[in-house]
Amino acid sequence: MGRTRIRPVLHTLVQLISFGSSVYVLDTSGCIYVRRNLAEVMPFGTEWVALNTGGCGSPIVSFAVTAVSIWVLTSEASILMMSRNGNTEPCIDEKAEWVKVRPPTGGASFDQACEEPGVRELAVGCKVVWSLSSSGQLYRLRGLAAGNPAGNYWKVVPIRLRAMSVDSKEHLWGIDNEGRLVSHAVRWLFSSQLHQWLATTLCSELAEVDSDLELTIDNKRMRVEGHHKRNLDFFHGSSMTNS
Repeated sequence: MGRTRIRPVLHTLVQLISFGSSVYVLDTSGCIYVRRNLAEVMPFGTEWVALNTGGCGSPIVSFAVTAVSIWVLTSEASILMMSRNGNTEPCIDEKAEWVKVRPPTGGASFDQACEEPGVRELAVGCKVVWSLSSSGQLYRLRGLAAGNPAGNYWKVVPIRLRAMSVDSKEHLWGIDNEGRLVSHAVRWLFSSQLHQWLATTLCSELAEVDSDLELTIDNKRMRVEGHHKRNLDFFHGSSMTNS
């Protein structure tokens, strides 16, 4: 039986991710499609193929791809992870094993105290997974290992963000509630871990950007995109000053 090929044209595309020689898209129906084998001789790759996300239980609203796994966030605020076999994933007519990851929560007492509605956004690197709650609270998944790809628990990081993304060096970047560009760094001092946030005040034009922000990162620069389609570029290096 050949793989089922579907052209994602009936719904609006809401997210696009490029990883290796593949491109992934998510549409408003909650389905993920992949186009593989992009190369110089075949720049558009193969046909669109729908991934098997039936085991997720509800429509997907956001996803991330790493070298070893795919992570998804569903409309019911559930986080699930599926291991990748090489550079491929199970298509719609193939078996897929999704592992549910517990969202950031401390039990009933935590829910009563903080009233966090659930996970809003994920940022995934090869060795790190971050999440934002609906209120913007930042969490980091602890216990990640080759034998434990779903991790053990979520640890609160004392900052709230409006948007975030992980760069190619596993560094987390974000926009805080005051409109500043922040970067999370982990350093070791006398065998103790120091978490340091370096903040850069954005230019006044950021005030004109809508609150619905998305961050995209490549190896050289970061772009902040807002509702008004105004792009602001920030380059890693001396152009950023610590606050």
